[in-house]
Amino acid sequence: MFLILREQDRPQALKSRLRALRPAAYDAAGLNLVAPAPENARRLPIPLAWLVLGLVGVLVVVCVLTFLLRPGGTPATPAATVAPTLDSASAQETAAPASSPLTDTSAVEGAVVTDTAPAEGELVPTMVVVATAATTSAEVPAEPAPTVEAPTPAQPPTPTPTPTVSETHPAALAVSDANAQLVPYFQGKADQASLTAWQGVALQDVIAFSKGALLRRLKVTEAERPSLASTVSYLRRPVLISQRNPTTFVVDTREYWTYQATATNLVCETRDYRYIVVQVDATYKITQSPTSKLVGSTCNQ
Repeated sequence: MFLILREQDRPQALKSRLRALRPAAYDAAGLNLVAPAPENARRLPIPLAWLVLGLVGVLVVVCVLTFLLRPGGTPATPAATVAPTLDSASAQETAAPASSPLTDTSAVEGAVVTDTAPAEGELVPTMVVVATAATTSAEVPAEPAPTVEAPTPAQPPTPTPTPTVSETHPAALAVSDANAQLVPYFQGKADQASLTAWQGVALQDVIAFSKGALLRRLKVTEAERPSLASTVSYLRRPVLISQRNPTTFVVDTREYWTYQATATNLVCETRDYRYIVVQVDATYKITQSPTSKLVGSTCNQ
């Protein structure tokens, strides 16, 4: 047993066990003169310790070489050891990118601004610039927004003016002139040539009324025409109400007509008329027969 324990480098363990089991015999044998070693105390042989240290050193060297030789494995140099001391003005010039002042990353406090990316394996000192947002905004003014002029909207074409309701328009005045020509013609005091405001179908209808319907209603003959009396007045004067095209106008009026052959032979009519007046050169003509609506036939107007 002693030989086995000696091969295992455990003689001290044996002494400790003997002292615990037989303290009196242990002291009598004089073994207490040597301080017992702890039971778990062991010493590695010197060659084994050097072997362990050598293996650890080899592993460290392999790890360092692997890290340095891998792509992009350039170790970053601590900023505290290589950062040069810059004043605030030179630091701002170095930190501001050349492309645009609006992309300045030094506006963030504690931002790290570097130059272009270093080549692989090259150690480039990192400059640390500390700036506040207020300082950056004061030194780099914002560019004013460009002024964009609003396009001038296209002006719509000017429409042809539509005449308003008017009693003084030439077309309205032409109706008054045309009716004034009818009074002496119905009385036989003027001939057909005097009806200059009437043309075409409108002129033919006026002649037919004067020689036919008018005589029949008064029960007189053509020879008795000079004895006729005729008047016209307006309950609503001729007024222009619309324009169909640049030369055609619509005129409305309410007229009161009287036709008298004798003291007892009297015809009275109140009618609403609508005339179509056409501009011919500088004059206005009635070329279509006016439409009418009977309003009353009493003579108390």
